[in-house]
Formats: sequence, structure tokens, C-alpha cells
Amino acid sequence: MGCGASATAKPDGPAPVPVPGATSSPVAAASSGPLDRSALLEKVFKAMDADGNGKVDMAEFLTSAKSGEEEMELSMIQSFMDGNGDGKLSLEEWKNGMTTMFGSAEDAAFEKELKSMLQAVEGAKMAAEMAAADDAPPADDLDNMDDLDALINEVTESGDAELVAKAKAIFEGLDTDGGGSISKVELAAGLQQDSVFKALMGAKGDADAAMKDLDLDGDDEITWMEFEMMMTSMLKSS
Repeated sequence: MGCGASATAKPDGPAPVPVPGATSSPVAAASSGPLDRSALLEKVFKAMDADGNGKVDMAEFLTSAKSGEEEMELSMIQSFMDGNGDGKLSLEEWKNGMTTMFGSAEDAAFEKELKSMLQAVEGAKMAAEMAAADDAPPADDLDNMDDLDALINEVTESGDAELVAKAKAIFEGLDTDGGGSISKVELAAGLQQDSVFKALMGAKGDADAAMKDLDLDGDDEITWMEFEMMMTSMLKSS
């Protein structure tokens, strides 16, 4: 969870807590204008909160693990943030903990850290979705982006490169603003204008149904990674 800032003491505690992997390297600005840190923190929290109960337990927190982070390190961080010691993080505890650890970081570094965590959570969810689709239990080692990349490479090397290329062409056609993700408005337009995509979605040719099926992390945006995983599967079975 390193993003260019050292951890400081818990808001009501005297001792500083080290952050594994933290660095002090400057990070180029990822977006213009002031960053809404509270909204970004809430987005990551909701992604981790898989059961939607408003609390993030240790198992859910571990889905945010990035390459190089071990369970012991994340356990220490979760314990640091857990103000009431119930083993679960509330949204307020999450925000307070992250602000304490990374509050002094520049917006670009803060945004990079949170988006990296969100990507890890998204990758873990997609791996679980694929395992469930194959009637197989989720593999323990599919909990970070390195593992997900390996899975994608395995699919590509197994002769599905053409399917990935087709999925990419459809994705780029739907992403009309070139933002790197597909909104519901773009999805609805694509279902009207792209006959191939509409045929692939079949009974899910309604924008709401298609968004629910393709938007695995529920943030109302379909990333390329989400689209690739679902679309290559649809292309393969079509």
C-alpha cells in the first residue's frame, strides 16, 4: 500500500505505524483539478465491501492486495485502522485511516494508490466470477493483478488472441469519448448502433441488463479488463 507517504500515528494513538512498500518518489499528475479524496475512498471501500453490509472484514480487505504485499502487512494496516477493534472496518474508520497514512501525499500519488487498490479488488472479483462460471472454486492465488495478468496471458496463449482482438475492437467502438471505460450512455448507444455487439448481448440487449452483466465492480463504468473477460467468453460461445 505504498504511495509516496509514510504512515503516521493512529488519530488517537501515540505511535507511528509503518506502511509497507511506501516510497517518496514523485508521481506525475493523473488528472487535472482538485481530487475528491473522500469520493475516491468511498468508491474503493464499496468495491471491497463485497457483501454490501457496510463493513470490510479481513477477507474483503485482502482483496485490495497488490503485488508484493503479504497478508501479515495488510493485517497490520487493517488493525491500525480498526478503531473499535471489532475486526471490521467501517467507512469512517477506512477514511480516517487512509487520511492518517496518506493525507500528506500529493493528489496524484494518492489517486494512484487508491486506483491501484481498486484495480486489485476488481481483478480478484473477476477471477472469482470466472472460477464460478467454470464451476470451480476460486483459486487462492488469484488475489492480485499479477495473477490476473497471468490468467489473461494464459487465455491469449491458448489460441484466443483473435477473440481478444475482436473484443478490443468492439470496446473501442463503444468507448466514444476515448476515456478508457464505457458508461451506461455509451453502452445504450452501442446497443443501438453496433449490430454485432447487440447480437452478442442477446436477451441482455437492454442497457440496464447489459451494464449489470458487464460492470463487475458496480461502479457504473465498464473497464477494458471487465469487458475483455466477459466479452471473450461470449465470443467463444457464440
